[in-house]
Amino acid sequence: MNSCCHRRPCRRSRRSRRKSHVPSVGSCLSVWTHLRSNAVCQTIPQPPQPSQPQASPVSQTQEDATCQFTVGPLPPCTTSVPLQNPATVDLFPAVDLPKGASEWEEADSFFQVHLVPRVCMEETVDAMNHVLCTGIYDFFAKRSNNKIPPDGHRHQHPSKARQHHQHPAKERRHQRMLKAVKEEKKQTKKQLRALRRDGNNSEAVRTLASTFHHLVKRYSKLVQEEKRAQRRRSRQSERRACHRDFWKYAKSVLDDDSHTGIAPSFSRETAEDFFKSTYSATPKSFDQPDWMPDAPPPTVPFPEGEIMPEEVQRVIRRCKASSTPSPVDQVHYRVLKNCPSLMPALLRLFNTCWTTSSVPSQWKVGVLHLLGKVSAKSDPSVPSNFRPIALTSCMGKVYTSVLKGRWMSFMTANGYLNTTVQKAFVDGISGCTEHHVKLLSIIEEARRKHKV
Repeated sequence: MNSCCHRRPCRRSRRSRRKSHVPSVGSCLSVWTHLRSNAVCQTIPQPPQPSQPQASPVSQTQEDATCQFTVGPLPPCTTSVPLQNPATVDLFPAVDLPKGASEWEEADSFFQVHLVPRVCMEETVDAMNHVLCTGIYDFFAKRSNNKIPPDGHRHQHPSKARQHHQHPAKERRHQRMLKAVKEEKKQTKKQLRALRRDGNNSEAVRTLASTFHHLVKRYSKLVQEEKRAQRRRSRQSERRACHRDFWKYAKSVLDDDSHTGIAPSFSRETAEDFFKSTYSATPKSFDQPDWMPDAPPPTVPFPEGEIMPEEVQRVIRRCKASSTPSPVDQVHYRVLKNCPSLMPALLRLFNTCWTTSSVPSQWKVGVLHLLGKVSAKSDPSVPSNFRPIALTSCMGKVYTSVLKGRWMSFMTANGYLNTTVQKAFVDGISGCTEHHVKLLSIIEEARRKHKV
């Protein structure tokens, strides 16, 4: 199950902080549910049935000519728009997305004809977001097969799984030899013990002892050769995996495996009290000291115009397609990447947010996955033994990334940001590489001078 609460600025989310939208505490705590908890849980509703045909600016003939989706246009939703700071939020199950280019083209054509005009007709940001998210989810829910296994992992093909256990003939002969020498050494040791217990033939004991020691040396040599062969096979396998997909291999090496699959056992009230007291913060104002000089007036004005398609496209291209969407709307980055016809609807929504200084209420909700730490094995009733990972709206993160890009360009163009000190999350500045090399040089110099 999923849980809702304030977004935690944990270590795993630092890299994606610029793409994240921090939800409000009031909205998040009101929809809190335990992850995989049997005591307190929120039932995930079934995928909503697509709406019945109603009046639409597009005729049925145009619909049939565009795609084979037999359900009519989306109904008006002015009466079902979510209220500000809702008391409860429906969490929708995931749906299967298209696999081929033809299926994506069909979805893109449907959105262009039936969904985008409806979004552009709305006036408020909540209505626009509701029509857009509901239309996307209804389309894919109708065609979803839900073929993903319950554990969330796609099983590997048997032929691909077997190929990692196949060894060349030379390695198989070496393993058979190792097994034979081990068995011979075991039998020789038993015979040697029997002769020593009798104590009659000392010459036979010396001969058998020499044979046993020779077998021990031979077995040790074969064991070392087998270990070297295993290390060689491991290096070859890792090299192939790195060449096949570098980023997947790097993630498997650097991924944090400190969490467990332990489910929390504490109550909803305990969770609300803990997360509210731990991650709530009161806004603070900054009083400029007398010794701090005023910043010079900007030479480059802040871009206050409408959000342009190039800004949104630049952000969407940089989004990670494998990111998990928020269960509040289930709108995936892959939908935004493969359906360019949604751009007018996104621009309409983003520019309305920009001009009215407001965002949809769904963007303020964060759905948490609680990952048990190692300490959760001993006591799953303590909330601090779980690491919350927040899932927020992908469209909300695209919007905040656009605003971040405008602020960053304004700060760097006017010299307000010292890139010799602030290097992280600055476009065009390879700060991590520079700091890493400098740290390595400092450690190496200290090692040469015996300072460490």
